[in-house]
Amino acid sequence: MTLSATAIDRLFNRFAIIYGNQWINMWVGMNINDVKTVWMNELSGFGDRLEMIAWALENLPERPPNLITFKKLCMSAPRKDELEKIDFKGTPMPIELAEKMATLKKPESFDHKAWAKKILRDHMGGLKVRPISLQFAKEALRDRSE
Repeated sequence: MTLSATAIDRLFNRFAIIYGNQWINMWVGMNINDVKTVWMNELSGFGDRLEMIAWALENLPERPPNLITFKKLCMSAPRKDELEKIDFKGTPMPIELAEKMATLKKPESFDHKAWAKKILRDHMGGLKVRPISLQFAKEALRDRSE
């Protein structure tokens, strides 16, 4: 299974966002479509092993990788069967973290519109409320089944 041109476009866009001009300047004077075609062909072996590309994206170097570096990074990803062998449940939790987690209480319910109700209460109580805030609060509390 090969990688699609769309996948390569997404990869290049992500690199552009992460590395900015360092990434963009790598391709100055080159036909970017030719560059993407070479990347697509070279990375085609990972089309059915996208978890390796995902792993590489989570472990990017500080500087933008060229094709050879990125391909090596993909190949260094742990194999799926190796990850399945790791017993994450048996990993001990640091004592400090376990103690802090024990003190946390999960809320039984949460009112996601409490902010809107507060704005309306403040407005009805005579407090000054921005008109846009009041509008958003009313819209949030409006019955959507109408």
